[in-house]
Amino acid sequence: MKKIILFLCVLLSPTISFADFCSDLSNYLQNRDIGREFLDIRDEDTGFGFNYQQDISYENAYALYDGEIDSVPYLRDEDNYLMIGAVFENGPFFEAGVSPNDRIVEINGKQVSKLSDLEIEEIYSSLELGVPTKLSIQFLENDFFKESLDDTNGVKTIEVSKTNFKFPNTVYVAFYPYDLIDVHASDFSFELEYHLNINFFDNDPNGPLQLTKDFSDSQEVSCTYPANADDDIYSKYNIFNPLITIPSLVETKNIKKKNLIVIASKNEIYYSINTRAVSIFSNYFEFQTFPFETLNINIEYYSDYPNNDLITYKDMWDGMFLYYNDNLVDNMITQGFDIISTNYSTFLDDSWEDKESNNILNFEIEIKRQSFYYIAKVMTPIFVILLLSWGVFWIKPEEIESRLTISIICFLALVAYNFVIGDAIPKLSYLTWMDTYILLSYLVCACTTFGAIYEFRMLQKDVENPYLSNYIASTGLVIFALLNILIYYLLKLFS
Repeated sequence: MKKIILFLCVLLSPTISFADFCSDLSNYLQNRDIGREFLDIRDEDTGFGFNYQQDISYENAYALYDGEIDSVPYLRDEDNYLMIGAVFENGPFFEAGVSPNDRIVEINGKQVSKLSDLEIEEIYSSLELGVPTKLSIQFLENDFFKESLDDTNGVKTIEVSKTNFKFPNTVYVAFYPYDLIDVHASDFSFELEYHLNINFFDNDPNGPLQLTKDFSDSQEVSCTYPANADDDIYSKYNIFNPLITIPSLVETKNIKKKNLIVIASKNEIYYSINTRAVSIFSNYFEFQTFPFETLNINIEYYSDYPNNDLITYKDMWDGMFLYYNDNLVDNMITQGFDIISTNYSTFLDDSWEDKESNNILNFEIEIKRQSFYYIAKVMTPIFVILLLSWGVFWIKPEEIESRLTISIICFLALVAYNFVIGDAIPKLSYLTWMDTYILLSYLVCACTTFGAIYEFRMLQKDVENPYLSNYIASTGLVIFALLNILIYYLLKLFS
């Protein structure tokens, strides 16, 4: 019996100590001085005070996960120059006047357009602290060469040295899509269930690390703190708030899960804020080729934090990240649409003043409208009405009453039917392909009435060979079909 009790004590002691630590950590976070500077953590590094833009994409995420590449490739322009991302305040690049979106052309006389990412990293790591380095930089203003450097295509050689500097705490953001519930195309909105994961580190010795100073080097404790839907986790636990903003978010209908996970070790504290929610987002759609259009849904998110070159993607090589994207495409059903693909990208908004830039992340879903409904319920009935109206050309021209009766009834039926299907067609300020199909159907249907009247009039005037029936009957519907095909491809080309 004593052995059993001893065994249970040994078994439960880590859990008990972990629970005590999590309780102590929660109390510490909720009661600490929120004015302390460690809430805005600054990391120290050695370098020129900048980072490269990265070529973020779903394709590269898969390549990274499968081991085909070792890291996310750097983003390059059409000349294969390296594109500069964030420029950190008081770093060497900042002092030299380099700005986000400028290009690196040469490093110590070596053209970066001819170097791989790995070769560039090797050159960069070989540069010594305090030793001057010659860099050819292409300076840009609003995507054009800097006016004072027009003669050199914006390129100027600067001399900088690696120094020690502080840069903003990096925040890792992951956006996992669960289900595209509905697309309200007519309202330019959509409903999506998703998981937003925001993560960052705290390695400040004056912060919560005071509680882990007695940990062993390998010891690690994970604490999960559930939160209510209306809880502000950042304020409740007095942790750094990166102010992640999603401009297109209109309304959050339901928060299914919300929590804070803290992983504590001897040398760093890791925070993970998780939210699983169902929200409505606004999105502009192009309907020119309706009902055969392919639409792009975009969700942009970024940090509103000052000097906010601090957010980036997290775990794009993680299996769960790729699983949820694949699951959305392969298994989720959205009424009226097929989900074609998902993708991720990042771009830099350098329009901010004082060299501040905004690293904007973008999640994209490509969807295609299921057009069978419109083919079966709209286009086919309209075409059948046109065929019936074309029947007037099988009636003798002398029988004008019968011809007019059929053509006018078909025209009125066409008008009435279009009123019935009106709710199924988006009401826009421009014409879609479906609009032109309907308008052309009016025109073609009206031609049967005009043709009947014209032939009867010619017969009354004893005009020789007045019959238009053979010509109109043999070419009218063909021209109608060809015009619709031509208009579709023109709209697709210019949309």
